[in-house]
Amino acid sequence: MIELSTLGRGSVRRDGEELVAISKHKQKYALLVYLALEGRVTRDRLLSLFWPARTEEKARHSLSQALYALRRELQEECLQLEGDVVAVASESCSLDARQLEEAGAAEDWGRVIDLYAGAFLEGFALPGAPEFEKWQSSTRSRLARLARRGFGRAVEEQAAAGDVSGALGTASRWVKLDPLEDEAQHALIALLARSGNRTAALEQYEAYRKRLADELEVEPLEATVALVEQIRAGVAPAREELAEAVEVAREVEPGRWPQLLRELRGRRVYHVAAAYLAFTVLVLELGSTLIERGILAQWVFPALLVFSVIGFPFALLLAWAQEEARVGVAVPTRRRWPRWAEKVRAVHLLAVLSALVAGLLIGRAFLWRGPAAEAPMEAAAFDPARIAVFYFDDLSENKDLGHIAEGFTETLITQLAQVPNLKVLSRNAVKPYRDTEIPLDSIVRRLGVGTLVEGSVMGSQLQLRVNVQLIDAANLAHLKSAAVDGVRGDPLALLDQLADTVSQLLRQQLGLEIRLRESRRATQSTQAWETHRRARQMLENARDVWAAGDRVNAVQLYERVDSLLRVAESLDASWTDPTVLRGWVALDRARLLEQTARAYDREWLQTGIRHAERALARDPQSTTALELRGTLRLYLWETADSLEGPRLRQSAEEDLRASVAADPSNASAWSRLSQSLRYAGQFAAAKQAAVRALEADEFLTDAVYIYWQLCNTSLDLEQFADAIQWCSRGRQRFPDTPVFVEAQLILLASSYGPEPDVEEAWRLAEARLTLSAPAQRQVLEPTGLMDVAAVLARAGLRDSARSVIDRARGLDARNDPWADYTEANAHLHLGEADDALRLLAEFLSARPDRRAYIAKDPWFRVLHADPRFRALVGADSLSSPPQR
Repeated sequence: MIELSTLGRGSVRRDGEELVAISKHKQKYALLVYLALEGRVTRDRLLSLFWPARTEEKARHSLSQALYALRRELQEECLQLEGDVVAVASESCSLDARQLEEAGAAEDWGRVIDLYAGAFLEGFALPGAPEFEKWQSSTRSRLARLARRGFGRAVEEQAAAGDVSGALGTASRWVKLDPLEDEAQHALIALLARSGNRTAALEQYEAYRKRLADELEVEPLEATVALVEQIRAGVAPAREELAEAVEVAREVEPGRWPQLLRELRGRRVYHVAAAYLAFTVLVLELGSTLIERGILAQWVFPALLVFSVIGFPFALLLAWAQEEARVGVAVPTRRRWPRWAEKVRAVHLLAVLSALVAGLLIGRAFLWRGPAAEAPMEAAAFDPARIAVFYFDDLSENKDLGHIAEGFTETLITQLAQVPNLKVLSRNAVKPYRDTEIPLDSIVRRLGVGTLVEGSVMGSQLQLRVNVQLIDAANLAHLKSAAVDGVRGDPLALLDQLADTVSQLLRQQLGLEIRLRESRRATQSTQAWETHRRARQMLENARDVWAAGDRVNAVQLYERVDSLLRVAESLDASWTDPTVLRGWVALDRARLLEQTARAYDREWLQTGIRHAERALARDPQSTTALELRGTLRLYLWETADSLEGPRLRQSAEEDLRASVAADPSNASAWSRLSQSLRYAGQFAAAKQAAVRALEADEFLTDAVYIYWQLCNTSLDLEQFADAIQWCSRGRQRFPDTPVFVEAQLILLASSYGPEPDVEEAWRLAEARLTLSAPAQRQVLEPTGLMDVAAVLARAGLRDSARSVIDRARGLDARNDPWADYTEANAHLHLGEADDALRLLAEFLSARPDRRAYIAKDPWFRVLHADPRFRALVGADSLSSPPQR
């Protein structure tokens, strides 16, 4: 009997003895696992999974060798070969993953947790097999969800049965298997506290919190934090209280409940409760009316509501304690109250309470009848777009930079004041607080601002350093800190340069804070907001891991992000932000396993569209959901065939136009609309949309993409001065971004570009690779070399150009269609139109979505009169020349 282990440490055993030749050979082991779990599989499917980069002949040879080796090493009829189908005989090969699924289907949770020894194929990776990695990831998620359900059910059943020790053991094993699982940690902490081991519960939480911070840079869920605060306060967890309540209820002797009801009827508790509720409704109605008329502040109503809820049980307790029993009801003996207290009745207390509430309402009404100008200031007190820039401090050794610090402050105020939606206080408003000892929170209240900017200037005769801090006025927490260095030459130019740099940093951070606060106002559920915020933080981590080339861990992080967003959705079903963010996560996952530039997973793109449509079903005017659906349709269009493509691009454009029509300040939607128009060959309209995006991008949230679009559309329109200007601005503001280097290289490779500079072309190609993410370098290198070959051809170095083309082709192991596109340009510069047309035909065969763009691409204008080119792109596409 063959025993195949995939949960935790993978292994293959026959009659208890490990078959090392299979267990240690990744290709064989992965192939056997896939066959055992999936059942009957065709050879073609196995070829695409395990040998995607090889030719069909070589891949089939490798598959035959692997199957032969497996049959020889297993030494029994485990593998079954039936023509083109390969299968594993289940009666001679047991698989723990399949057994786990069967136990889950039977709801045998004890069996589930016994089988689950760790994640599916934990620590296992098969380089060069992205489809297998995708299958592995989805299977791992499915089995992990099943195990999570099993552990959760087992812990609940054991705890409900009073088996705290057993529940603790199960929860401990769950945490050991998945130390970052929130539900497992929460259950273990609660059970430790329930068992009386408060110290161990707090130590477990601290270890969990530290691990989250170290590995994911996030904090525990709010519910877990609340549980720990409860434990620290010495209060037992809610689950323990519930269990004790059940036990007490079972111990009550028969007849106790009827006696309790008789005693309640014998006192005036019912009367007091009815009077209290009636009075509460009256007070809340009065308060609501006064708030609507502007006499009371908005905070008064929730304060009254909280006061009323808290007061209700106290009123009932006082009514119970002070009222004497009626005939036939024995009142339990109790400690006597002071003589004066015995004279006080519940109605007296309610009268006092009513007087206090009425006095509060009347007093607040008069207090709020202040000057008309004060109400707007209170409403705007913590508006993040209302900014005060304090005068920067001179921290130089000789205190000789005061004039520069003052000039810098005033220049920064001027630059920020030019952003339309920022309300920046003038220098005269902040001058009175210069060098003052008034506490910062008092200054905030007086100025009525939501964001503070403060900083310092230091340096020497040659260098200057400006330190700047962005502060949240609501809690005086630091949001962003930055240090900007400059050479002290021309003081005025340096001030402008530093102020511009700091202004960009502040605008980006302010944009983030404003978006977060707007999102927070869209939901009434604090827990939903906190879960959504945590998901956003984890999403940034996932993108960083992806950029570093670690796709396996990136997939796991994306799954956790989606899981958190699913929780946020369930906590506030009317809030669309989590649903929309799930759509953007689906887009990331569609791009995650791409093996060539612009190769995307259509299934994930469709998933993202479904998320967008769910959001639109709840809010048909949601501009973010429209933008999401339009963007996903654009990506789907890039993978579509020639028949489906035009409809998808048109639908994408309609969504994006609807988004910007509803919200003209949606910069990212404008920039994506620019992309759609550009690929449709509408270069002038595309540039105009990019300009609108730049105008709308007040907080520079999408500035990289917008500058890139402006640079590209200027190149398409052969507006070289504009292209150079936008590329230079992009490189200056975003020096670590490769797209502006790429644009400069494209300009050198163009027949209409500047004089060919071979050394500069090589430098740009190298810089582009260096700045790109490691996972993308293998894809990008061939296209960069083709651009260098075009520059060499323009410079008359024909042999060198052909040599570089051959080198690029040797590196293009994944047959990237963009390598065909850039090579076609190089052949045109060599005067080889036939080769250029052949390559363009191959490119458009793989990318029919670019037909309209190629028809007007200035790179290929020399081919416009060629009938073969006209047939290739469609003669109608050439009816109008590129717009200048």
